[in-house]
Amino acid sequence: MKILFVVPRFHTNLSAALSGLLAAGIDARVVSSRTELIEDHTVIEPVVVPKGKQSLTFLKALLKDISPDAVVLRNTGSLSWRIHLLARLEHIPVIGYQLRPVNKPRSIARLALETLWSGLPVWRFSPVMGLKRDGNRQDRYSRYLPLPVYQSTPGVARKTGPNGPLRILCVAKIAQPRKRHLLLLDALERLKDETDFRLTLIGADTQQVSGFSDQYLEKLTDRLLNGPLKSKITLLTNVPPNQMAEHYLNHHICVLPADREPLGISPLEAMAFGTVPLTSTGTGSSGTIEMAGDDMVFQAGNVDDLHARLAAFASDRQHLETLGQQVQEFAQKNLAPKRFAEDLLQFIMDFKNR
Repeated sequence: MKILFVVPRFHTNLSAALSGLLAAGIDARVVSSRTELIEDHTVIEPVVVPKGKQSLTFLKALLKDISPDAVVLRNTGSLSWRIHLLARLEHIPVIGYQLRPVNKPRSIARLALETLWSGLPVWRFSPVMGLKRDGNRQDRYSRYLPLPVYQSTPGVARKTGPNGPLRILCVAKIAQPRKRHLLLLDALERLKDETDFRLTLIGADTQQVSGFSDQYLEKLTDRLLNGPLKSKITLLTNVPPNQMAEHYLNHHICVLPADREPLGISPLEAMAFGTVPLTSTGTGSSGTIEMAGDDMVFQAGNVDDLHARLAAFASDRQHLETLGQQVQEFAQKNLAPKRFAEDLLQFIMDFKNR
């Protein structure tokens, strides 16, 4: 079977998903409308079709050349609209991929807007479950398919334990304000007199990143270099994806304090290595993390809540170790690339047979 993914760009969070499909014997392809330096093309090299080349003639030839059995479509403007049209004309099944929570049903007006204006299919999957507090109503045309993450190699030991400083990791683009690094620093400044800890910040700082802010980067850099936590912080920029496993294994907690974050894959990646995630209600991954256990989601923008969660973890390191084992088991069962491949194929079959 051959599946074509059409996306704005080849985001890192798709790497494990495509790896799982390839391992299952599925010929997965990617077409994107742009590319960024931070992308990882070791699994698949996407075909980049920028705006100036998205003619129907060109895309028809491209679709014929790839000849997919199914198309997974994310909103990419004219590119997704035209590929959807061409695929339908060729009777190729097309399903959507969005980051809207599945427990937030779309209205008829929204469905019409997505279909007629954006050219998106009605049926879609989303890796965003939504939070329990938002209710358990489900979009009838949506299915929850969490994006998978690379799993820890069997037998590889973690580098942390119940003794020594609490090791905290934050993986988030350094110059993107919505990542809310400053909120984390505020919480840790309160924590510094209560427990010993170390913070590692990892993130891309390239100006090509969407939402790049010179002003935010300058403010964050000043806090890191001159603030009261400067002796406790290590900043690493542009770390290759294949080096992230070592960092997850070396930390007790992976914090993502972001708000208005469509997904946020780093806490999910951390879980696969036994690192406890701590994310805000403003991230798309919070619903999945909430399913994995309690006390790992804090109120977005609330420094008191973030500090309280960190302090609780610091005060009971044995519980933290137990929780790490729990989330790793959850990731092995629910976030494995093989599981994603099976679930996506089932969704495509169900869509065909609806």
